[in-house]
Amino acid sequence: MATSTFYEELRPGYPDSIATAVTARLGRRPGNAVEIGSGTGKATRVIAPATRGLVCVEPSPDMARELTQRVPHITVVEASWEEWASTGPGTFELVFGAMVWHLLPTQRSEIAARLLTPDGILALVGRVNRVDDSSLEDRINDVFRSVNYPQGPRHNDWIADDLRGSGYFGPITDSRHDVTQELSTSDFCRLVTTFSPYRGLDPEGRRVLLDRLAETVDEAGGSVPITWITTLFLAGLSTPSSYPGQV
Repeated sequence: MATSTFYEELRPGYPDSIATAVTARLGRRPGNAVEIGSGTGKATRVIAPATRGLVCVEPSPDMARELTQRVPHITVVEASWEEWASTGPGTFELVFGAMVWHLLPTQRSEIAARLLTPDGILALVGRVNRVDDSSLEDRINDVFRSVNYPQGPRHNDWIADDLRGSGYFGPITDSRHDVTQELSTSDFCRLVTTFSPYRGLDPEGRRVLLDRLAETVDEAGGSVPITWITTLFLAGLSTPSSYPGQV
């Protein structure tokens, strides 16, 4: 089954409070907005109604197809962020991305800054998951380490640090919008297959990882309680007139 199907079925959605916070910071519904790496539209479904026009840039054909089917009244562009970002500068009142900033090239802040109108904002959602059973979480992490699974940051603050370090954005504010879920053994294993590091493992490493995870979760009772720690970062341009396209 395609990763896009598991992504849609098993990754939780986003609360409406994210869109409320975005429009409150901007002071209006943006008339021209772009979402980076929309996936199957988990966050799109929340942010699209808060705009008066949304362009969704998604490089995966499978994800773009699901997105088109699931979210009406948006424009879907099947392209990578860096390929598409030659769009005219100073065009968008909102540049939005959820669970995507870590996947973008190192010049991501410069690209986002170039696309924004002088009074526009960048809105980024970061997510990390926490198993709400410390003993089970320790055992699951032991399994990941046993196959040299590359673990990413266990917090979202790196996004704010990255924006500050770029010099393009400020001030930066953040707010929490956490979501919880409980997954069976099989659903938890399927969820793991949607993570980027999993797809970087060789076939044998994938098989071993899923077998060991299933055994570990079954021994703990067959379910995994998860909190998705979800942080929204909002930032305007620090000095709008100094960036390409801002006049």
